[in-house]
Amino acid sequence: MKTARWPFLVVTWIAAEGVSAQSITGRALDLVTEGPVVAAHIELIDRRGDVRARSVTDSAGWFRLAAPQPGTYAVRATSLGYANAQTDTVGLDPGEELEVELRLGSQPVPLAPLRVIAQRTIRIGRLSQYYDRAEWSRKSGQGRVYTRDEVSSMRLSRVSSLLDQYPVRSTCRMTYMLDNLPMSRDDIDRSIMIDDVEGVEIYRASHQVPAEYAHRTACGLVLVWTRADHTGPPFSWKRALVFLTVIGGAVLLVNR
Repeated sequence: MKTARWPFLVVTWIAAEGVSAQSITGRALDLVTEGPVVAAHIELIDRRGDVRARSVTDSAGWFRLAAPQPGTYAVRATSLGYANAQTDTVGLDPGEELEVELRLGSQPVPLAPLRVIAQRTIRIGRLSQYYDRAEWSRKSGQGRVYTRDEVSSMRLSRVSSLLDQYPVRSTCRMTYMLDNLPMSRDDIDRSIMIDDVEGVEIYRASHQVPAEYAHRTACGLVLVWTRADHTGPPFSWKRALVFLTVIGGAVLLVNR
């Protein structure tokens, strides 16, 4: 199979000061049809030619490569029916994320110069993973994420009013969490006002649940996040009491 040294590549530069991780997120597309290239093998190559990360494109052509450290990398793609492709190298500083669009063809294709098409700043801190998943969910269609602006525009009276739009299946016991703290829907309503919500993530099936939460639920998952600038205390006594109640119940079940 021939190797295309420079496939077409469109890059979105994402800068985030103070974030330790750096990654490349992208989508592999057919050069002619512009449809997604499914199950393509994607590799992150360092300056020595060593493979530092691997991924496989999903049904929409999306992939994600987490760089182990800042440095200079290239992206290599292989897929049945396409010419092997490797991009030009690009530098990744600490906390920076590149979003790329990789176009694969059946024959080697010269690469147009790298062109930055957009730039944005990732919010950091306790909400950084939420923002990252919100962007990924929008692109992949996995789950439903409501942003702060979307929640505000709906003019709801409480968080559960939003969750009511997603009825729970009788065979599925949803897990609810507020700022990573397990809670019931009623406890979430009692703990925060709707104006305090930064975002809501809803995953109604186990295969949609983010990998980092797979051990927390056997079915669906709802994550509610409070605003970083909300006026209330980040961890109220009421929420602390709920947390202790949950932990106490778990201990009693284990000791039975």
